Amino acid sequence: MAPILIIDPGHGGNDPGGGSNQYWSEKDLNLQISLYQLQRYQELGVPVAITRTKDQTLTPEERTRLVIDSGADYCHSNHINAGGGDGAEVIHSIYSDGKMAKSIGEELRKAGQNLRNIYTRTLPDNSNQDYYFMIRDTGKVETNIIEYGFADSKGDDIQQLRENWRTLAEAVVKAFCQFTGYEYQSPSGPSNKNVGSKPVNVPPAKQPSTRSSVGQTLFLPDDANSWRVYPLGVSPVKGNEKGFLRPAKFGGLEYRIEGTTQANVYIIETADFGKVQIYAHPSTGAKIVLGNKNSNNQPAYAGHRVESKVNDLRYYNRPSWSDTHMVNTIDKGYGFPEIVDKVKVGKSYQYKVKNSKGSVYYLTANPSYVRVI
Repeated sequence: MAPILIIDPGHGGNDPGGGSNQYWSEKDLNLQISLYQLQRYQELGVPVAITRTKDQTLTPEERTRLVIDSGADYCHSNHINAGGGDGAEVIHSIYSDGKMAKSIGEELRKAGQNLRNIYTRTLPDNSNQDYYFMIRDTGKVETNIIEYGFADSKGDDIQQLRENWRTLAEAVVKAFCQFTGYEYQSPSGPSNKNVGSKPVNVPPAKQPSTRSSVGQTLFLPDDANSWRVYPLGVSPVKGNEKGFLRPAKFGGLEYRIEGTTQANVYIIETADFGKVQIYAHPSTGAKIVLGNKNSNNQPAYAGHRVESKVNDLRYYNRPSWSDTHMVNTIDKGYGFPEIVDKVKVGKSYQYKVKNSKGSVYYLTANPSYVRVI
């Protein structure tokens, strides 16, 4: 029998989630809430499934595939927010009427949580597609992303989540049963107010080193149309972005990592936005290349070999794109043994390289045409 509902505890494994603080790691609190709801739905006779039951890494593709393959009609995607706000948020698809999201939000409000927002969001370059992959890529499943509160709230969210997380999790169970027509009964046993109960088995979020990635290079893939970056000093979560990078427009982008603020969140310096934070978990397609960790703080590509990925790639005797300064071409698999530097030529970049005799030339640094080895 296919479940009517699948629960998705957000993040997990090597992705702790941005809604973490000194009291919990988001991935663990998401799982705790979800496992509680799983048990409650089973008690109430609601056919239910879950995407993970332990601290497990799931790529976006694996996560959405589990949801689709479950055969469920509905999905709770459980999260903890960040960004300095206060209150719960429920996000639904632009193709949903939002009635279930409103029901969930109303029950959270009745349970004592502030209701901050119920909303939809679209991709910045395509108003016909939902912004969040859990909603966009789960097919016909009606997915609601439920943000139970803010990990960095200046209000009472931290206290709410520490002391009343069961109450908030139960509110969602109640809303779902009432919306779908399943008989709802309050849980038996201890009071649903969780007196004296704080999240258990939720260790404090580890603070990552800000030095471990310094000197490495971050590569953003050439098939990514947009990539959010965030100001320093704020949580790198939706709504806090300073702007968007456009890797696909430039055949991919690369940046020197100047530090980290949390796991998979790096400090880089961009031409348009200055020094910012960027989220680059491996599941996003971003890659990090080990750099030279020397006293001169050389960029990661310095000293590496560069090879052409195409035939007839031109190279020049000076930083130029002009036919006048072209020396010759190289074919796929051929290249130069040493990159000396990277220079801006017009609106694009070239690598300054040396051949085996020490002669200096210049060729494109666009990752669509060359690769650094």
